[in-house]
Amino acid sequence: MSLKTLQNSTDITLSFTNTAGGYRDETSPNNSIDAELWQALVPQSGRASNVHGELLRAASRIYRDAYQNGGGNIVEFEDNGYSCDHCGFYDEEEDERGDHEDQCDGGWVISDNYKELFAILDKELPSKGREVLAKVRQELLDGIIGMPSIAFDHLVDHTIHLILTTENESLVVDNNLA
Repeated sequence: MSLKTLQNSTDITLSFTNTAGGYRDETSPNNSIDAELWQALVPQSGRASNVHGELLRAASRIYRDAYQNGGGNIVEFEDNGYSCDHCGFYDEEEDERGDHEDQCDGGWVISDNYKELFAILDKELPSKGREVLAKVRQELLDGIIGMPSIAFDHLVDHTIHLILTTENESLVVDNNLA
């Protein structure tokens, strides 16, 4: 089904997923729309050539990594191996760091591989979607990803709604984010 057909045949009222993991468990009211949009907009590999495809790819990659990998690819710990600007940790031997990463609250950052995904979502989502994105980002940086909250599902919900209610555009690639 083409994107235009999908946009014209779908009730544009935003349906929110009711339980965390709805897309993973296939219980989201938007699962079939998500699958059709993915097929229509996202290439088998690499970046999408349009804004809608890149938005769906970004939200889905963040969602999948949170559920399948605990967000381990999204965040990384930022220190130089010996000292940490966030908590003042200092050790002369890198091998003796112990579990500093588990004890420091401030050293987690969005990894370079995911900064671009957050940037396009932050740029394109309307205010409610950006609020959800901010919550997702904060949960990842706070390290509370045992079981991701429903905010991760709502990020995909908001992205789908945006795709269904706006015109698609060719993607202008910012090589500074690549």
